[in-house]
Amino acid sequence: MEERLRRLAEAGELTGLPGEGRPFAAEDLAGDDASWAAFRLMKNNRVVPGWSQDRMDIDTELDRLTSRCRAHRSWLIARSRELRSAPGDRIIELSRITALEDDRFTAELGSAVQALNERIGRYNAIVPSPSLALLPVRVGALLALVP
Repeated sequence: MEERLRRLAEAGELTGLPGEGRPFAAEDLAGDDASWAAFRLMKNNRVVPGWSQDRMDIDTELDRLTSRCRAHRSWLIARSRELRSAPGDRIIELSRITALEDDRFTAELGSAVQALNERIGRYNAIVPSPSLALLPVRVGALLALVP
């Protein structure tokens, strides 16, 4: 490989390339040879370790669940305003429908949180450092995050 690069350089084939003449960044040169090569290959090819991709997927799902909780909370607030102005003969029926919908949402959220916690458990089993492990999500804590 060294010989081939030398011949290419002598023939002028390596001139005019992007970044020619600029020094390497310090972070690109740090570390032992094996680590440097591995991280450099991963960086240049936009490769992420499986556990890192899992973490991004978990964060995305948590954001999605938080958005759903926020939307449900907004719906409950709007529904509460409707109930205050509803005719007397409809308040009981509308309250029952609201409670049923709230129970349905809470059950769906519970199932989604359970699935997320299973993913978190798998992530925690493969993450390279215990400091990167995630705590399980609780439905109550998720609902409390939403103002």
